[in-house]
Amino acid sequence: HQNFAYDHVFLSKDKIIGNDKMKIASPIYDLLALFNSVEFGSIDISGIIDEYLKINELYDYEKKWLLSSLFIANDLKLSSNDKDNLHNMMNIIFRLKSIINLKEKFEQ
Repeated sequence: HQNFAYDHVFLSKDKIIGNDKMKIASPIYDLLALFNSVEFGSIDISGIIDEYLKINELYDYEKKWLLSSLFIANDLKLSSNDKDNLHNMMNIIFRLKSIINLKEKFEQ
């Protein structure tokens, strides 16, 4: 449920009576959100992805869609601070390594 929020669920006497504002979406949106929110290098997300894919198997077209979306380069934000620049570049490198690992997993 890509758009889940507790305020989207209506309760009456502790029973769910509607979830009209929730939407069902392709699992790739969950994986894209994960890739876009994680600080690469600080956590290995391969285990999370493996477990997620056990529950939500992707069709071939979804795998291609996900990889094509992930391989679009993130903006490298350069500043006058070398430490921040290095951090941003390392984050992009770790992200690319994770994407390549996912691509190789899909090819097996």
